[in-house]
Amino acid sequence: MPAGAGAPFSVGNAVGYGFDHPITNLTEDLHRLRPARMTVDKERSLAWKAFVEDLLGDLLPVRLVVAWHDFNTLTQRLVHLMGMESFFIACHEEPDAVHAVMAYLRDNALSIMRQQEEAGILGLNNDHQEVWWSGHNYTHQLPPAGYDPAHVTWKDRWQATNLQEATGMRPAMASEFLYPYVHEIAKPVGLLYYGCCEAVHQSWDDIRTLPNLKKVSISQWTDEAFMGEALRGHDIVYSRKPNPNYLSVDEVLDGDAWAGHIRRTLEATQGCSVEFLVRDVYTLHHNLDNARRAASIALEVIDRHWRA
Repeated sequence: MPAGAGAPFSVGNAVGYGFDHPITNLTEDLHRLRPARMTVDKERSLAWKAFVEDLLGDLLPVRLVVAWHDFNTLTQRLVHLMGMESFFIACHEEPDAVHAVMAYLRDNALSIMRQQEEAGILGLNNDHQEVWWSGHNYTHQLPPAGYDPAHVTWKDRWQATNLQEATGMRPAMASEFLYPYVHEIAKPVGLLYYGCCEAVHQSWDDIRTLPNLKKVSISQWTDEAFMGEALRGHDIVYSRKPNPNYLSVDEVLDGDAWAGHIRRTLEATQGCSVEFLVRDVYTLHHNLDNARRAASIALEVIDRHWRA
């Protein structure tokens, strides 16, 4: 529900938005939910592709891709439907209804994935494309041997999911109400990137059992040492998201502090496969040199660390 014109700037309404949640009582409103249905307008899509090719085709290759949809981020969908506070309360007061709505969201996600396959609109995403959380998809593990290039399926592709809206939930409750459903939507995919901003160490016992798990998001709220130990010697990528405050708060980058931040990750990840994804940097104070210096310093620290 977009904020109305003239809403007080002091509460953020002029630049933000709120939700008018359609579910106010989960048990009573479950009957309002319907299966999701996907439609494809191939003629219009191909016409748009031809238009862009006419503009840019001599400079860049143009291809159609399946855009990101949040059908598989189950708690995000649930919070949009009923709100976070109502969701948490329902886990205590209406546990059967919570399981019912999670099953509905799981079934919708699996149905959309099947519909995409049947419509023949999927392509490979094993190179420069993102899986939503800023990580690129370079891998030789996809597509699998014997795949049909004329009919790409989810087994040939990366997928990503998370449960970051459930950060305030006890791990035991997440294990009961959430992870069984995420487990099911991870089964049909080739490789899985799990996590966004949640502290993944709290629910690692559940996360590590997810099928096809290949990358785990290590946010600033995650216990880095714990996850370094958990992933050491495994082929699951430690996908580190450094704290963006180092680049955004001060007008001039504190190079020593940034170097120490990167170094602590490297010390925690001996024997791990590591990537750094710098994201959520909303200002550089009009100083692009901060980003250049941050990248240069990080490369120097990494080089020194691995040479040691």
